[in-house]
Amino acid sequence: MVNTHTEFPDPQHPANRVAVTHERRVRQWMRDLAADACAADPEQLADDLLVVLNGVYVTATVLGPQGPAQRTGELARRLIWTACDEPGRP
Repeated sequence: MVNTHTEFPDPQHPANRVAVTHERRVRQWMRDLAADACAADPEQLADDLLVVLNGVYVTATVLGPQGPAQRTGELARRLIWTACDEPGRP
């Protein structure tokens, strides 16, 4: 979707609208998951994970899956652990 958005920058182009709609849906899905996981700030966690997701697409494409992209899972786990590990919460 990032490539589609880049290749069709006109907000009125149907491909651009599909890319934006898809990204918004993924973001909402991540917010819902973050809320279900009792994240202190579901919106922030979702945004952080969306940046990681989009970053790994580009990094793995450019540097290969054995480069920095191989640490994506660990990065995501740290973000989730930090966001969901607030003392005193159930």
